[in-house]
Amino acid sequence: MKFVEKSLIISNSLVNEFCYRMVISSPKIAKAANPGQFLEIGCGDYNYPLLKRPISILNIEEDLIEIIYYVIGKGTNMLSKKEPGDLIEIVGPLGNGYSVKDCENHILVGGGYGAPPMVFLANKLLRMNINNIFVCLGSKTKDMILCKEDFLDLDVSLCLATEDGSVGKKGFVTDIVKTVLDNNKGKTAVYSCGPTPMMENLYKVCREYENVLSIQCAMESVMACGIGVCNGCVIKVKENDRVIYKRVCTEGPVFEGAKVVW
Repeated sequence: MKFVEKSLIISNSLVNEFCYRMVISSPKIAKAANPGQFLEIGCGDYNYPLLKRPISILNIEEDLIEIIYYVIGKGTNMLSKKEPGDLIEIVGPLGNGYSVKDCENHILVGGGYGAPPMVFLANKLLRMNINNIFVCLGSKTKDMILCKEDFLDLDVSLCLATEDGSVGKKGFVTDIVKTVLDNNKGKTAVYSCGPTPMMENLYKVCREYENVLSIQCAMESVMACGIGVCNGCVIKVKENDRVIYKRVCTEGPVFEGAKVVW
């Protein structure tokens, strides 16, 4: 069930030159949301800009929702100017999230801006008393690694990779995923979020391992309405020996990698 809430901003702070971290009080949405789902957030005032912005959920604590968002256009720039005590309109939770699999190992992969949903998922797995959680984060540089401190506070194994080698292993996030898979032979589920080329490469890597039973990918697309009306976010997927279109905002954003037409 989704809700429309006028939500109170508790904090809105700069994380780095690229993005902000916001805490919002939104009781109904917080109670209903699951990892991998997203929110449509009104960034301005008086219905301007008209379209809300789709933003993933970083974490939820009781009635409070945390998000991390990049300032990349007019809407998110307006959102960055909001102050504690301001009200914003939020629609959510939207889409379908991750499905927790019955496996020995759980690998959470976040590429760049895909790291925040992994925090929410890691906390859910820990609340389910699931162990052997491996978090693999990758980005171009150390300054673009998100949520590192969040994961350091959790009982998970954290692995980092940067393309320039400024922190962690020099290379791509798939390189450290390979290392985790080589060292852990039990049944494994992989959950991912990030740029489409990263997840495509991740899928190709993971399917070479027979012990990987599931590769879930939170697909990115341009979501205008967020509720399945505009059909602007469709991707090709395989279903019953056919290739069909599905909407990322409603049937996704999380899909099994084996069903995505890469």
